[in-house]
Amino acid sequence: MTDWFRNLTQLVKISFKCSELKEDKTIEILGELPKLMLLRIDYHAYLGDKLEFGTRAFLNLRTLQIWCMEDLKEISFEEGTSPQMERIEIGYCILKSGIIGVKHLPRLKVIFLDYASKLARLRMLEEEVNAHSNHPVLQRTEATMTW
Repeated sequence: MTDWFRNLTQLVKISFKCSELKEDKTIEILGELPKLMLLRIDYHAYLGDKLEFGTRAFLNLRTLQIWCMEDLKEISFEEGTSPQMERIEIGYCILKSGIIGVKHLPRLKVIFLDYASKLARLRMLEEEVNAHSNHPVLQRTEATMTW
């Protein structure tokens, strides 16, 4: 991702699909966008195995959508990141290291996991959600068959 992305100061929503973004500075650059409210990362859009949301980044982000990310193993939130985050949606992902640090998201309302997602440390995530001061909901869908 090039540095000109930093100039997109009015950007509110962005979706990446098949973009093959590298770990280097991608998330750091996106995290500096002051009005970004929705970030969707979909199908081979990001090549890293860990998605880290660092301190004082994504100050206006409200919704994070992660779909079909085969190589992604972990999503983590550091203290002071994403203070407006309300919703996290994970679909068709196998997070072998799990989701870490949701306790640092003070306005979190919902974590949605679709039926095809697998998550390590699910018990730890459930405990973090249950202890969260905003009482978010952890939603999981079940596989349904249609004929």
